Amino acid sequence: MKYILLSLSLLLMMASCQKTSDPSPTREDNLRDGRWEISKIAVVYKTTYPAVAESTTYDTLSSCHKDDFLTFGPGFNGGINSGSSKCSPADPDIVPFTWETTNNSTGLNIYGAAAMFGSNTINAILKNFTPRSFTLSYYTTMPNHYNTNKTDTITYSFYFANF
Repeated sequence: MKYILLSLSLLLMMASCQKTSDPSPTREDNLRDGRWEISKIAVVYKTTYPAVAESTTYDTLSSCHKDDFLTFGPGFNGGINSGSSKCSPADPDIVPFTWETTNNSTGLNIYGAAAMFGSNTINAILKNFTPRSFTLSYYTTMPNHYNTNKTDTITYSFYFANF
C-alpha cells in the first residue's frame, strides 16, 4: 500500500510539473499587434449595365491619406491615425472607432470609421489573413440607375499591411 501511494504521488508530481504550451495568437491578438496601413484599395461594381467594372482607388488618394493607419486596441477600441501628414492642421491625430470579430474571427465589424471607409458601420470579411497582412472586404447595394427594379452591388476590398 505504501508503494502504491508513493507511486501515485510521484506520478501526480510529474504531471503537475509539465509545461503547458503557449496558445498561438488569435486573429484578435494579431490585429492588436502593430499598425495597419492600406497598401491597395479595389472597388468592383457589379451592375446590370455594364456587367462588371473594377477600379483601384488607392492611387487616387491624396498623400495626406496614404500614410493613415489603423490600430486595434484592447477593449475593442481602435483608431484611425493620421500618420505624419495631415490634410488640414485642424484634423485630429486619431479618430476613434470600435470593432469586433465575428464568425469565428473570419469577419470584422468596425463602427465609427467613416473617415477611412466612407461608411460609419462596416460588416466585412477578413480574407488572406496573416500576422503581417489581411484584406478587409465588404459590399453595399444600391438601385440600378437604368432599371430601378434591379440592384447593383459594389464590393470594396482594402488591403492592409502591418508595419
